[in-house]
Amino acid sequence: MTNSPPSNVNDACCLEPNEPARVLAGGIDRLDLSLSIRWASGAWVDELAKAKEIAKLTKERCPITVDTPEGLAAFGVAPSGSEGHERVLSNQSYHLSIGNWLEPKQRPSMSLAVRSETLWHVGVPEAVARIVGMIEALGGVVESI
Repeated sequence: MTNSPPSNVNDACCLEPNEPARVLAGGIDRLDLSLSIRWASGAWVDELAKAKEIAKLTKERCPITVDTPEGLAAFGVAPSGSEGHERVLSNQSYHLSIGNWLEPKQRPSMSLAVRSETLWHVGVPEAVARIVGMIEALGGVVESI
């Protein structure tokens, strides 16, 4: 992980000769959240299990697409779990660790990391709203964040 801005920021913000330095970006660089989710069915959890098995066989992330309110989103499902969760999927915007249970427990159903470029482009409320919208589109109800 680096502390440099996204590549498209460098091109748009070049300094003129003798121009004093200026701030290119500021604020939250990564946001980690825990979510308690109630899933209507196990279909989504089963789909992730199948993708994880493919990832284990190929030893690479298994690509999946998720229908979200903003359109299709591409993710990669990891061949192993993380943070006590069975399923891990990620893309440039988000990293999600998801448990394989349908009802909320003491352990969060999902650990979510919103990555810096997403935070810089859309902000915290919109980034979180997008994930909540995706969960709802998949048949989940977010009970707490």
